[in-house]
Amino acid sequence: MWQEILKSIPVFLSASLKFILGPIGGYAARLHIVTTILVTVAGMMTSVIAFTYFGEWIRTRVLDRVFHTRRKINVPNPKLAAIWKKFGLVESPY
Repeated sequence: MWQEILKSIPVFLSASLKFILGPIGGYAARLHIVTTILVTVAGMMTSVIAFTYFGEWIRTRVLDRVFHTRRKINVPNPKLAAIWKKFGLVESPY
């Protein structure tokens, strides 16, 4: 029984990252099909709940450290700035 639980931990962790990795890992670890299904669904739902409730915290703490805020484009020539504003990227009206 403990071997089954220890073999299911990597399947749980891999399923929390990407759903397809759960069944592949369960098959590779030779887990029972019911154990593989339960552990895969539990891993997937754990990541869903974690991102639902802690997504804001993850974004502010982790992503802002990795991806710094970008500077605004500074165009020194006013004519070029007017052309960029007129023909540049289209902004959504919504």
